[in-house]
Amino acid sequence: MKFIKLALLLFFIPGLSMAAEKIFNADFRNRPPQMVVDGDKFSGPLKDILEEASSKIGYTVKWRKAPFKRSLEGLKNGSVDIVPRYRKTPDREVFTNYLGPIGYQERNVKFVVLKSNKDIIKTYDDLKKYKVGVKRGTSYFKQFTDDKSIAKVETSDDEQIVKMLRGKRFEVAIIIDEGAFEHSAKKEGFTDWAYAPYEFVRRLPNYYGMSKTSPNAGEYDALNAAIKGMATSGRVKEIYMQYNVEPPVQ
Repeated sequence: MKFIKLALLLFFIPGLSMAAEKIFNADFRNRPPQMVVDGDKFSGPLKDILEEASSKIGYTVKWRKAPFKRSLEGLKNGSVDIVPRYRKTPDREVFTNYLGPIGYQERNVKFVVLKSNKDIIKTYDDLKKYKVGVKRGTSYFKQFTDDKSIAKVETSDDEQIVKMLRGKRFEVAIIIDEGAFEHSAKKEGFTDWAYAPYEFVRRLPNYYGMSKTSPNAGEYDALNAAIKGMATSGRVKEIYMQYNVEPPVQ
């Protein structure tokens, strides 16, 4: 009897509750300005949006820095709940629910070359003449993704793209995130590069990917409603403006 009373007392004392904390495990990678890694510090509008939406349904977010390939594996096996800045593709829909989108962004898919090769890519067909560096697991645009006549060389991240372009392992690299590439080039002290004249423009929905197999998969509907509510109310725009970053259009 004394044990039961003690257990009840401990349960109701603030800070000693036996109720488990509800946590989403989310992955983070450096994609300035929407996601910024500075040593062991993470910041950016996509971080703040997810944390605020999660808090609305009683969750906190535990962040881990990880390359995108590892994040994909985590979503597949359920060890990762959520990955920000996530593209919708048919193969990912097997193991992913999509949160949002929080809006849309028109983005120029660019091609980077050495300065001495600045004009080698003037049309799409020019890509078929050279080796093209791509990031493993990244979705670009359908024509490029499906084109088997282009020699594609896989890399793990923007830093490897910089090193391999400088080392002439390929003549061209495809870039969907200028900020991330330019950050890596600056970090590596690489200035002998230029954007090619040819670009491809696409309208991209900005999703978070949520695992269908994680222990928290059942929270998808509630979290998705919270995120969409933030988008339609203008809260997403407010958070972006706090960082002086152009918000996605609705």
